[in-house]
Amino acid sequence: MRLVFVHGWGFDASFWDDLAGALPEFDAARVELGFLGREFSLPTFSPDDVLIGHSLGFLWGATQYQGWSRMIAINAFAEFSGEMGVASASLRAMRTSLKRDPQKTLANFYASLNGPQVPREFQAERLAEGLAWLQDWRLGEKPGVPSLVLSGAKDPLLPARATTHLAEMLDAPARLHETGGHLLPLSDPKWCAAAIRAFLA
Repeated sequence: MRLVFVHGWGFDASFWDDLAGALPEFDAARVELGFLGREFSLPTFSPDDVLIGHSLGFLWGATQYQGWSRMIAINAFAEFSGEMGVASASLRAMRTSLKRDPQKTLANFYASLNGPQVPREFQAERLAEGLAWLQDWRLGEKPGVPSLVLSGAKDPLLPARATTHLAEMLDAPARLHETGGHLLPLSDPKWCAAAIRAFLA
């Protein structure tokens, strides 16, 4: 069994440092989506790989590869824009803002999530591509593999209905962090690790 971590929009693979460090007993690999200073890269997937995806990273993993043995969704969704997600107008405004001032857009995004220091390097074209994924991608048919959904009760980005809808789509148990926001792997990696460890036991 190997854990494959996929980060969300506006971050890079280092997003997982704390959570991966809290799960030292597992083999692990990371997908780099190329939003910041690093180039896009991904490992060769294997049949026993477990997807651990945060936000857009989960949707990327669930739609771009169908061979996962299990899936773990953190602060994630089956669709970002639309009836079960964030208002389409909000995403359109973000796409417009990114075209005008990508650095300010990224800074505002980090601030809205009470995130870490804004990165100095970023790839504006790749960030725009990521927002297009959020606009267009949907989780289609139920994947049919054992899954777990982790979410934060204080998530400022995702409405509760997005998490509920995802759990229903995955036919998966959902665990709620009562004080957590949208960045659970950063704010409480030990809680995430305990939930993941119990699920994989």
